[in-house]
Amino acid sequence: LRRWLAERRPLLLHAHLRYATCVGGRLARGLGIPLLTTVHVEPGRERGRQRWLAGWERAERRRAARVIYVSAAQRAAWGRVAGRERAVVIGNGVSLPAPGPGREAQRRRLGLPLEATIYLTVAVVRAAKGWRTWLQAAEQVTAAQPQAHFVWVGGGEEWETLRAAARPLLESGRLLLPGPRGDVAAWLEASDFFLFPSFGEAQPTAVMEAMAAGLPLIATRLDATRELAGECACWVEPGDAAGLAQAALAWSGPQRAAARAAAVAARARVER
Repeated sequence: LRRWLAERRPLLLHAHLRYATCVGGRLARGLGIPLLTTVHVEPGRERGRQRWLAGWERAERRRAARVIYVSAAQRAAWGRVAGRERAVVIGNGVSLPAPGPGREAQRRRLGLPLEATIYLTVAVVRAAKGWRTWLQAAEQVTAAQPQAHFVWVGGGEEWETLRAAARPLLESGRLLLPGPRGDVAAWLEASDFFLFPSFGEAQPTAVMEAMAAGLPLIATRLDATRELAGECACWVEPGDAAGLAQAALAWSGPQRAAARAAAVAARARVER
């Protein structure tokens, strides 16, 4: 990599995430190239080798020409670490979705029931994304609402664990785990609500995509997510499965008008 960079002499080296920042920072200094690095995660508790690497990464970030955080909430979470950096906040963005064939056509293509109320989640399947909370909420909602169906689009290291835990709902046909997909826009267009039960985020792209698609958003109350959606969502506490289920039932029932208004406001927020 050093030889490759030395041959091309770029004006700037832009690194993303820990390993790239560690290696890229060392190479940039050696070649006299300014380093720009983007931080995509929240601070965590590292152990063993990861703790050593985290220290190396933070040292490279302090030396970098600029450090980019993707949300003000994320920068605040890094606290004194960010205070020692030449840091700025530049949020990511999403494209507005192109017009699709419509909700009914997408449901036919994806094999979803036309009359169902579809609650969609798009995320990597791991504990921090709140899949256990989501599954508990799905069990409560499907027991109370005959037309409720839940879909989680995404794969990950705990996908098999989720599938095993969700077997009764999977066998009933009320829950679908299609795994990682490249046609997320189609799933968004086919759905009625977007659920996001995550425990921590720097800036959730999936939430921005759901807002752009005009879906009512029910999400856990995280600083970074609230920075994106403001008052255009129904907020519940992280880990509160009963609260998530109650919000889903309320927004698909007596508060349906409020849900629609929030979805319109969310779409307008993304456009701005």
